[in-house]
Amino acid sequence: IDKAYQIARPKNIERIIFDPDFTKSDGYIKKRMCADFGEGDIKETMQNSRRDSGHNMEVIGILRYMGDGEKRPVFARKELFTSPNIMNIEDIASAIDHEDIHTREERYGLDFHTYRKNNEELAKLLNSGEVKINMILTIGEMGAFAYQLDKIQKGERKPSRQLKAHVNKWINYLKCIVEAERTQNKLHLFEQEFYEAKRKIYPDVFKKL
Repeated sequence: IDKAYQIARPKNIERIIFDPDFTKSDGYIKKRMCADFGEGDIKETMQNSRRDSGHNMEVIGILRYMGDGEKRPVFARKELFTSPNIMNIEDIASAIDHEDIHTREERYGLDFHTYRKNNEELAKLLNSGEVKINMILTIGEMGAFAYQLDKIQKGERKPSRQLKAHVNKWINYLKCIVEAERTQNKLHLFEQEFYEAKRKIYPDVFKKL
């Protein structure tokens, strides 16, 4: 992991912590949230982190702190070393690229290409029903895959055939979900803007999808 971190040189990841049993991420959540949240919210955040347990690595997203300017730790799960899509050090570096985009949005706010939305702005949109959390997460995930694929297409990362196929499969799957919502006029205004922002940030990637 340390060698892959040196290859990837992420700008927004504080460090990568191997955490196969969630004990370290649970400790991080408790320490991060104890001053501002009750026990129920802390337990819910821990449970949400386990719902993503099939992922190779994870950034703990806590809405209240989005846009605080701080780097984030990333927790590496056991799947990083058991996944059939991770074959070599370049694959791990590519996975770190993916997480660096998630940490950048946690650090600076959601990226709408020409501006960003921080925790308070996103909370207002969620509370007013102007955005759906699942759609924001879907588009954010698609953006992370787009950044990962952009570096691959430019030759900055040379992953295995298996990982490249995995990234292509997932970005196309997520794009289909968003396009289906858009076709049915179910995308809210800010969801549409968030989606279009990803297309503008990574135009070459989306031209080839």
